[in-house]
Amino acid sequence: ATADLPGRFEVREIGGQTVVFDGAHNVEASRHLIDELRRRGISNPTWVCAFMENHDPEPFLSELSALGGRLILTTAFVERAHKPGSINAAGFESAEVIKNQNEALAAALKKGGTVVVTGSFYLVGALRP
Repeated sequence: ATADLPGRFEVREIGGQTVVFDGAHNVEASRHLIDELRRRGISNPTWVCAFMENHDPEPFLSELSALGGRLILTTAFVERAHKPGSINAAGFESAEVIKNQNEALAAALKKGGTVVVTGSFYLVGALRP
């Protein structure tokens, strides 16, 4: 038997675009996410990421950058959220900070292509339809 966990490689369509919601928030989980994206032929997505203060985002982002794409850093609407302006986003095609998570998703959708929302179950839970 298999179980579906909401927010674990959950694929939705929003406005005609594919959006993947995955609560990966550590290096091991990011590697599983990357493997599944590659398996499905997805590359160069727009990443919408937020992190908690107790997780080091740098190694996680380093893993994601191997797949390419654009990065939008945002803030999960919880007290212990990491401040997105203080994260090194090297290795991505482009990177920007949009502090409002809803505006970050809207901006990602405007860029076209696949969007991947990850880095925090708080973010995924807030943005998944």
